[in-house]
Amino acid sequence: MNSSPAPLACKELYHTVRQYGQRPLWRLATEFLQREELGRHILRYCVEMNRERSPRKTSNKIFGQQFRYMICFNLISNYMSWQRGDGEPPTLKMLQETGFASPRHVADLIALLRDSNHVIAQRQTTDRRLIYLIPSPKLLLEVARSPLSFLKISEDIKPADRSLANVLVKNPDFLALWIGRSDEEFKKLDTVFQPFANIVQFSTRDAGYLILTAVIGSYYSNIYHEEPWKTGLAPENLARRFGVSRQHVRNLFSEARESGVFAVNRGQLSDINAAFVSEFETWSVGQMAHYRLLAEEIANLAAAGATSEA
Repeated sequence: MNSSPAPLACKELYHTVRQYGQRPLWRLATEFLQREELGRHILRYCVEMNRERSPRKTSNKIFGQQFRYMICFNLISNYMSWQRGDGEPPTLKMLQETGFASPRHVADLIALLRDSNHVIAQRQTTDRRLIYLIPSPKLLLEVARSPLSFLKISEDIKPADRSLANVLVKNPDFLALWIGRSDEEFKKLDTVFQPFANIVQFSTRDAGYLILTAVIGSYYSNIYHEEPWKTGLAPENLARRFGVSRQHVRNLFSEARESGVFAVNRGQLSDINAAFVSEFETWSVGQMAHYRLLAEEIANLAAAGATSEA
């Protein structure tokens, strides 16, 4: 482990995805990886993921864990496939067949999403026993929070002809299609999630990924001598921010130390593994490239639709 955080000149993709280097996604990701100010951009992403909002604790409990987040992705993808006439009706039974969690856990999550108005349950007139699960704009924005943040950073690094993020945010159908296309690509070949073992491990825990972005944000804040990392890494600070227990945060930090990923002492990042920084940087540029290419595809569809209407 490094004795102190220092900026890394990451010119190569993390070793787990180098085999995919000639694919369009990872060619674009490699282009992003070469940017000298990449660390500043990742810091901005971490700031956004740690931004405190009054209803955020409830949302963190719903979306801040891998299986719950992926079920939401699948729900949106199922709905869009059905809308296009390519898939089965978006029912609870269909979601329960994804295999991300037990049928009971999926049912419990959907009940929670219905109660919080993230999902609309639409009972069919022809068969009152059949209920379709419709994602609300509220759900779309929650699921797209991290993807949109990465997309906006990609546009700062490499400006587009028009704001791709605005195209998506202004039209819920485009936003849902973007999320659905991401899920479809993920199911074909996952080169943007599973190859990143440490990030996957954190994401399986409640608010684990969000806590991880606080650690990474603290790292880059130290490098660039920005104002002190506002969230702090003290367990009580992170527990309060993300709606988990202090012991939960301490457990995550203990596991990270034991596995040699990073170390936090007295609320400060005291050590971080250089390979892990490389992993997170490659993860970040992979996310940027994945969502950027899909957003360009959706924006082109939107422009073609506007031209045909004119």
